[in-house]
Amino acid sequence: MNNNKYKNTPIKSFVNNSFATTQKHDAKTQKYNGNNYSQIDLQINPELKPTDYPLKPFTEIGSLKIGNAELIVTKSEIERIIETLQEALHTVEKKYRLNIFN
Repeated sequence: MNNNKYKNTPIKSFVNNSFATTQKHDAKTQKYNGNNYSQIDLQINPELKPTDYPLKPFTEIGSLKIGNAELIVTKSEIERIIETLQEALHTVEKKYRLNIFN
């Protein structure tokens, strides 16, 4: 799953700039937010051109990085990931409010 397609892209193309965090900062955020928190980032596709806009569902947006995993994602895939994760949070909260536990 590790795909370094945009390996030589300028640093400015990262969304969260995860490369700029220190080990001390990483340790602190991991304690409160999880092991991968400071390693979540999206490197924007450097090959996007003005002719790619408006973005189409199949447009390759960039490389989603979580920990050591990396995945090239399209606009539609990003939207689906967002929907899935929002629904997961909503479901977990609802489970608590309704006192539904295994």
